[in-house]
Amino acid sequence: MLMDKDVNCSNFRGLLGYLTKHYGDEGVGQTLDGLVDNNSYLVADKENPSNLIRVHEHHLNDSAYWVSNEFSLTFFANAKKVVGGSNALVKAGEDAVIEQFSKTILFFSRIVSTKFICTQPAKINARFNRTKEVKLSELTNNSAVFELHYYPGFRVTKDICNWNMGIYIGIAKMTGAVDVKCEEIECVVNGGEHCSLRMTWKKGPGFLKQMLRWILRITSKDLIADYEETVKERDQLIDNLRQSEERYRALTDQSLTGIFIHLYGKIVYVNDCLAQMLSYSLGEMTDKNLWDFVHHEDRNMVKERELARSNGADAITHYEFRAIQKNGEPVWFGLFATTIDFNGHSACMGNVIDLTSKKQAEEESRKLEVHVRQSQKMEAIGTLAGGIAHDFNNLLMGIQGRASLMTADTDSSQPYFEHLKGIEEYVKSASDLTKQLLGFARGGKYEVKPADINEIVKKQNHMFGRTKKEITIREKYENNLWPAVVDQGQIEQVLLNLYINAWQSMPGGGILYVQTENVTLDENCTEPLEVKPGNYVKISVADTGVGMDAATRKRIFDPFFTTKEMSRGTGLGLSSVYGIIKNHGGFIDVKSVKGEGAVFDIYLPASKGEVIKEKAKEQKILKGSETVLLVDDEEIIIDVGKELLAILGYRALIARNGTDAIKICQENKDYIDMVILDMIMPEMDGGETYDKLKKVNPDLKVLLSSGYSIHGQAAEILERGCDGFIQKPFDIQNMSQKIREILDNR
Repeated sequence: MLMDKDVNCSNFRGLLGYLTKHYGDEGVGQTLDGLVDNNSYLVADKENPSNLIRVHEHHLNDSAYWVSNEFSLTFFANAKKVVGGSNALVKAGEDAVIEQFSKTILFFSRIVSTKFICTQPAKINARFNRTKEVKLSELTNNSAVFELHYYPGFRVTKDICNWNMGIYIGIAKMTGAVDVKCEEIECVVNGGEHCSLRMTWKKGPGFLKQMLRWILRITSKDLIADYEETVKERDQLIDNLRQSEERYRALTDQSLTGIFIHLYGKIVYVNDCLAQMLSYSLGEMTDKNLWDFVHHEDRNMVKERELARSNGADAITHYEFRAIQKNGEPVWFGLFATTIDFNGHSACMGNVIDLTSKKQAEEESRKLEVHVRQSQKMEAIGTLAGGIAHDFNNLLMGIQGRASLMTADTDSSQPYFEHLKGIEEYVKSASDLTKQLLGFARGGKYEVKPADINEIVKKQNHMFGRTKKEITIREKYENNLWPAVVDQGQIEQVLLNLYINAWQSMPGGGILYVQTENVTLDENCTEPLEVKPGNYVKISVADTGVGMDAATRKRIFDPFFTTKEMSRGTGLGLSSVYGIIKNHGGFIDVKSVKGEGAVFDIYLPASKGEVIKEKAKEQKILKGSETVLLVDDEEIIIDVGKELLAILGYRALIARNGTDAIKICQENKDYIDMVILDMIMPEMDGGETYDKLKKVNPDLKVLLSSGYSIHGQAAEILERGCDGFIQKPFDIQNMSQKIREILDNR
């Protein structure tokens, strides 16, 4: 197999010369035993790099060839056996220096100082050895300390340490130094972090300085040429490598994507783009652990994949993870990783792009999708609930009407009178239930006007406090609270539902906090909620109950969702709260933690209008003698309606659809005083019927009647001039008062 390029073959030239001189061809053969002509040790032919060839002796004298670290260790181990002795390679290394260099090079070495020569091994090592980095950590006129830092993954033996000591002694003696000594301060073989060698010497006899300078001037060019001729091919290779490295570095440094290279997790290169992405300097990232810059939740994943890649195993090449900026903020990265050769080592290179904006957009899209689904669900349930409430109100109208008819003909002393009143009370309770259904249906408002929210809250607090003695109510009201345009009855229903929900969450009793205040919300607050910025009246209802977990909090406004037993509620309370507040143009916010109670914050649009006080209703039946056209497609409404009109003294005309109503109106144009018009009818609805009736008689009085509320289509008809609205089910008293209110306002 092709060997890794760890050690340049020029490193073996001196030792082979030493072995040949002292031990002959036999010693060289023993050293090369098992290494040459072996298919396990292949190199690329320098003439044809695509051709792999087995190592031979002449390759080991050629600087164009490189071998692996393991090959080198075996070579020196064999040489030690040939030379013999524990420190054999120290002496061999010292003498090999003399064998490796020409006489002119040795002469040139005499000219320079030992101190100067000590600065060269680091540079030479960087060119011809990729297993380690040499650092000169200390240098004086008669001593030097060399540090040999081996890269991860390379095995080191005592033979290599002894060889290095011999080399450094030989280099010092080349300069004419005497009494040269070298000792090992620290060694990786013995568990040290690096190898450290201390060398000392004494200055030998020197030449006359002037003669040396003259010789240097005259012969330096020839000496350098002699050296360059020896290593010309090697230098050309290194120069090409340097140029290639410079081009690659320029490319990566100017890249618009982040780039890093790591050796088993240690960052050995990072470009400016990646450093800027994380707000670090290059120095703050280089030589640091890659995992230190990865979000703690993704750290194990990244570490597992990158170490697998470093060890040559199959690993995912493209994935996403979160990194951490210098300020602690997370950023999303998309990574494409691959394995490369870095200074002779197998390293991992990663190219990253910033996906933070994309991830944020995806999260916003997801939230919007959830919001849209919730809105669609509420709208669908609301439409269904509205239809059920409408049909149910028509049934209740029949029951209420019949009860009113019997009550009108029954004296209060009769034994059945109380039963009839009881039926009317049950109808009223059932009507309250349909109002809850309509509360989250579209068009859930009945009669809206500017109201004093403080007064509504105080009234509900008083009523609730009388019935639930185990609950302590603490109130705080804003002075000069802004009015809000609301249906007072529905806001009372909202508060009651919230109070009941709080009471059920405090089975052993507790404290209910109720507060009102004026607030102004800007677009940042209102845009996600799809409401307008401006002034709002805020009602806060907080309890000391059991609270809710996140899953319950997300579903708390879903219709029919309840954590209570089925016998304790319908699951409509909070859904109707949501629907009523939304139909008023407001919104509701919930904050709760399991075991720490809940806070419901209601926001209603503030109004500049003056508060309209409710008038006390008259408790009597008002009669008349005019002609009234009753228009409704429900037979039950027709039957009870005409009977109620008759008892009240009116002449009743009946139409079961819009077409019949227009025809009857045309035929009795001068006699019909008022029309009671149903809103929801097949073929021609109440709105279209109203418009056509007004064309027949522009002065005709019209009272709208519906199982739905006043909001929506009914409100639009009222804006076009319709005279009034009455909500089904209604009793004879409400009906009589509404009719007289319209007819007497001619």
